[in-house]
Amino acid sequence: MRFEALGLSRYDAGVLVADRAVADYFERALAADGEPKALANWITGELFRAMNQAGIEREAIGDVKVTPEALVKLIGMVDRGVVTSNTAKAVLSILFAEGGDPEAVVRARGLGQVSDADALAQAVDDVLARHPDEVAQYLSGKDTIARWLMGQVMRQMRGKANPQMVQELLDARLEALKAAQD
Repeated sequence: MRFEALGLSRYDAGVLVADRAVADYFERALAADGEPKALANWITGELFRAMNQAGIEREAIGDVKVTPEALVKLIGMVDRGVVTSNTAKAVLSILFAEGGDPEAVVRARGLGQVSDADALAQAVDDVLARHPDEVAQYLSGKDTIARWLMGQVMRQMRGKANPQMVQELLDARLEALKAAQD
């Protein structure tokens, strides 16, 4: 099978070729420089989910407002860190309902991911300052509290923070506090 030659599992390839319209949609997305595995995941996961919720059969995938090219662009935005995967799922819902360009949707609705190190460092510092009891728990050996603190930073940034950068900043701040305590 050609789709398996692209590095897809037999299962993914089977799902994509089960309906001619889905295979055609996938081929159009590949032609738009989409990465095969990511495309398969988004099509069979998020796009099929949206279609199921809307009562749209898979053979009607060509009629959805999310073009293959828009899906490829959206996946690329996740890969480049422009949006988080959760934000991309929200953008996909918007595209599914309204159509359009994912970059324009992100820009118009202010959904871009925050990767400004200073802004993220300020958010981390704010959270640590507002939660001294939890910081004390972490410093006394309860390492799992770091995940909770991460969640607080993400909440403060309304889910737009670059999670990898937040994690690195938070780890560095907590380790510095731990070293200062010793």
